[in-house]
Amino acid sequence: IVALTGRQTQVTLKVRKSFDPFAPVPFEGQSIFTYNRLDLGTFFQGVKINLTLDLPTTTSYLVDILTAEYGYVFDSDDFYEEVITVAN
Repeated sequence: IVALTGRQTQVTLKVRKSFDPFAPVPFEGQSIFTYNRLDLGTFFQGVKINLTLDLPTTTSYLVDILTAEYGYVFDSDDFYEEVITVAN
């Protein structure tokens, strides 16, 4: 997976022929797939989130609170673990 400019991400998908003669694969070879990553600023625009957190905290703790309170689910690969302070 390669981050391009802006929100664009590119991944190369490779498909190999199935060894099962009864499971034909309609495509084999490789293809480059480009897509836009989720922009959290756009995703949460207009959403009223009210959280009270003691600072400093961490990104993973904040994500856990968002999941518990609002049902948003993030994979650990979706964010960088950072310390959140009053300054940032």
